[in-house]
Amino acid sequence: MNYLGISASKATFTLAFISLSFLIFALPAGIIGGKIGKKNTIRLGVGTATILMLLVYFINPELENSMLYTRIIFLVLGLAWASININSYPLIADMSPIGMLGTFTGAYYLFSSLANIVSPPLLGTLIDLVGYHIVFLYASLWFGLAFIFISLVKDPRKEREEA
Repeated sequence: MNYLGISASKATFTLAFISLSFLIFALPAGIIGGKIGKKNTIRLGVGTATILMLLVYFINPELENSMLYTRIIFLVLGLAWASININSYPLIADMSPIGMLGTFTGAYYLFSSLANIVSPPLLGTLIDLVGYHIVFLYASLWFGLAFIFISLVKDPRKEREEA
């Protein structure tokens, strides 16, 4: 099935905009995380990714400049993804109590891996049921849930200082 009506090479090239942008903004994302806080940077990235995925969902593939709009959005999405990815493990490392870094690291990778195991068949089932147009809405939903969960994270160091 060819939902977008473009070649595989054009689709791959378009996805590369996310990777290129990620590479360009990886270092700045870490610097921003150091200035405004890793959690705030992750929240900014997740919130931005949620909105951008919704925007891509609403782009009509038959629109004359749909690929241009998608590529522009993907450039910004790479920045958002760098903000999330670059700051996630350092946040875990900063928040883990002394002697618990291995446990916190294990939990981090466990839940990351679970998402990588569960999501593809779930999305594949949804695509089979309703079509490819669901992909970016699906992504937006999970980014939105991630925003809620990261917002609920409490830093145990700050709680100890306040006590």
